[in-house]
Amino acid sequence: MLTPLSDIKTITPLVLGQGQWLTLEKLHYFDVNGVKRPWERCVRKNTAALWPMVNKFHSYSVDIHAILKTNHGLQLLLVVQYRPAIEKYAIEFPSGLIDPNETVVNAAHRELKEETGYDVEKDTFRLCTQPVCYEPGLTNSTCYVAHITIDTTAMTASPKPELEQDEWSLQTVALPLKDLMVHLTDLQDKHGLVIDSRVYAFASGLAFSGNDLVQ
Repeated sequence: MLTPLSDIKTITPLVLGQGQWLTLEKLHYFDVNGVKRPWERCVRKNTAALWPMVNKFHSYSVDIHAILKTNHGLQLLLVVQYRPAIEKYAIEFPSGLIDPNETVVNAAHRELKEETGYDVEKDTFRLCTQPVCYEPGLTNSTCYVAHITIDTTAMTASPKPELEQDEWSLQTVALPLKDLMVHLTDLQDKHGLVIDSRVYAFASGLAFSGNDLVQ
């Protein structure tokens, strides 16, 4: 059981610097003993005006956990793309920003179709009710998670992604859920990829469960 969580007061942040997409802020907060403490964080620019439907949680993006039912068993649909911030290619869940005034489900549907080519019914998505944080020691940004299962056994044509210009490096890969961690680390070793922490946590959960869910 958790002990009661104290309310923490934060002073209006000070802008330290701005780029094209990001702002660096310095804020101060008071701990449970009344001690004033500093912190620095990275935030997306102009989000309050652009995303009025979701900015309450500082959540402007959606990750898509897509499971494929294939003739060869269950597979996890992932994407590989170059990430300039780490100067390497990363293997990740399909994801993307939510457009202004767009619902989370509509964003998940659009991003899945754009990045992977799979066009599914919107009402088949299962959405987590609360967003999850990325790296809470660095940024206030969070994301929603949408779950979808896609039956590919009756498909007669391969899905065709509709990539945007800045997604020049993106490609899709489907890995078996059984022994997922083995397949991930194999790709990592062969291609020098970095495994996204959320994908790694997903694979770890399957490994700790003994793959009972995918036998």
